[in-house]
Amino acid sequence: MLLAALGIVASGAARSLAIIAVLGFCAIWGSLLVGGTWFWERIGMAPAMGGHYVLSIWGVATLTFIAVAP
Repeated sequence: MLLAALGIVASGAARSLAIIAVLGFCAIWGSLLVGGTWFWERIGMAPAMGGHYVLSIWGVATLTFIAVAP
């Protein structure tokens, strides 16, 4: 995205790469949410999942910003 802002790389290519990267980030934290929730529920420590929720929300917000920004 920085190279696109400097005019070195086409903005469409930079946006596509950024969307793929953020989708990967969301996939990692989403899988940790699913697997972690199951595991932490089994041992009775569900409140320990707060960081996973925050990072998942951060990823979705970033993805939304990249996809909607002009």
